[in-house]
Amino acid sequence: MPGRPPKPTAVKALQGTLQKVRVRKDEPKPRGQLVPSAPPKGLTKGAQALWRYALECAPEALLTALDAAVFEQWCSQYDLACRLRDRINKDGEVVEDKDGNPIVNPLLHGYVKLMQQLRALQNDLGFTPASRTKISTGKPDAPKNEFIDL
Repeated sequence: MPGRPPKPTAVKALQGTLQKVRVRKDEPKPRGQLVPSAPPKGLTKGAQALWRYALECAPEALLTALDAAVFEQWCSQYDLACRLRDRINKDGEVVEDKDGNPIVNPLLHGYVKLMQQLRALQNDLGFTPASRTKISTGKPDAPKNEFIDL
């Protein structure tokens, strides 16, 4: 049956839209938080730096250990997008073909496709402002002022 994929129960709970009657009893529940750690060895130096930075900045309890593969893919693609952008800026958006005719830089097509994939990954991981507003980790950012209601 085509259509929108179902939201995981954990996401519904974080968004505050969970209804007990609609909870799937057989849904798998990932355990273990993805904590700041050494990045995987297959990543480039730029992607490893992104791994460390994003894990430090991600809201607590947002990423689980099961998200590591998607997170690794995001790091790799984001690093590749930065390198492609730098190359396109250096060579220009319009280049010459072998006959000297101006054409759109072929790297630009790859860059656009990569950015579309990155956007989907960022939404899945909660890395965009819009996707973050739909998720609450249940932990307040600042302690409540007990005197505010006086």
